[in-house]
Amino acid sequence: MALAVADVLPQIAAAVDLIAAQFKQGGRLFYIGAGTSGRLGILDASECPPTYGVDFGLVVGLIAGGDGAIRKAVEGAEDRPRTGAQMT
Repeated sequence: MALAVADVLPQIAAAVDLIAAQFKQGGRLFYIGAGTSGRLGILDASECPPTYGVDFGLVVGLIAGGDGAIRKAVEGAEDRPRTGAQMT
């Protein structure tokens, strides 16, 4: 895995620079996902305020299927317009 990450370090650095520049202009970072990727985005977003001392809402995690999908899988939520749009 370390070798795979090493191959894309320039792209990761460019993304970090872009995000940091947007933060300086008042922007926010949104993680948007379905299933595990959505849960991991929410987890990371929830850790940013206590870990880095940033305001709640600077980094936001959204998951297809809404709040209930955080704790219990809502299979196919991202594939259905109503549940896919139901982000929290």
